[in-house]
Amino acid sequence: LSLEKQQANIKPKINRVSVVYVNEDMKKIAMSIASKLRLQGINVEVDLQGKPLRKQMEMASESRYAVIVAPKEYENKMLIIRNMSDGSEKQADIDSFLNNTKSSLQF
Repeated sequence: LSLEKQQANIKPKINRVSVVYVNEDMKKIAMSIASKLRLQGINVEVDLQGKPLRKQMEMASESRYAVIVAPKEYENKMLIIRNMSDGSEKQADIDSFLNNTKSSLQF
């Protein structure tokens, strides 16, 4: 109530995962990961227009998590998972993440 009086603009994070990719080479991989998450019933957003990472991250700011697909990490079969509320990041093994997504993201 006091925040409303102060006209604070606080948006709750949507129970959604944004899958973002660092470069065009990672786009197909990101889309594949997004499809696998959707099959698990997770609300997923992924950029189809090839926007730069910065713009993708801006779009992801309303999601609860961003899954970042980057070449160096992908080479090691890893993803970066960013909590969009507090900015914390962790790396996760791709297969483990996809097999235990809801527990990994605490949905």
